[in-house]
Amino acid sequence: MPLTLIIMLFLVSCWLLGSIPTAFLICTIWNKKPLTTGNFGFTYTFKNVGKTAGILLLFSEFIIKVLIPMVVSNIVISKIDIGDGEIVKLLTIICVVTGNAWSIFTKMKGGRSVLILYLSLVFWNPIVWMFVVTIPLCSMLMDEDTAPFVALALILLPIMGYGDLTTQALLGLLVCIMLSKRVTANQILKLPQMNTRLLFNRLLFDRDNV
Repeated sequence: MPLTLIIMLFLVSCWLLGSIPTAFLICTIWNKKPLTTGNFGFTYTFKNVGKTAGILLLFSEFIIKVLIPMVVSNIVISKIDIGDGEIVKLLTIICVVTGNAWSIFTKMKGGRSVLILYLSLVFWNPIVWMFVVTIPLCSMLMDEDTAPFVALALILLPIMGYGDLTTQALLGLLVCIMLSKRVTANQILKLPQMNTRLLFNRLLFDRDNV
């Protein structure tokens, strides 16, 4: 089987793993009724469904959308001579994050993928993970809204790929995906709705009103 086809099949599999609606399934089972909200994320589950459900979701997301893809990516890298294995790992993260944000199983709705990104970066590059986590963590210690600091950490993420244009480009793509999810917020904005303040609030504060 051609090398390119193997990598493509692997990345599509990662996208499908990311699309598994773990939050939707856990919330539906926990509430014993279908989840009507379009918010399928860890924060919603933890705050509105319960801490136990949130912890269960955390472990489920870690195993299904982080551990399995990253372990398999290491196997693929070790078995096949594909050059820069770190690029494959980064592509793996991008595919999983995209699938989680726009799941084909929940009508292209999903979570913000922040948790998935944070957990995945531990396996890809611990130094980058520390950089991305430290900024929001400082805001929590100062008792500030973490949303703007998460956005700041994301925007600065491509800097961590300095010296490697491919890595910088992929990190830039990852940032665009993450910020696009914040702006669209599980709905397609119609032109009359796309005012500057709404887009600014969603991009910076991850909500419509501040």
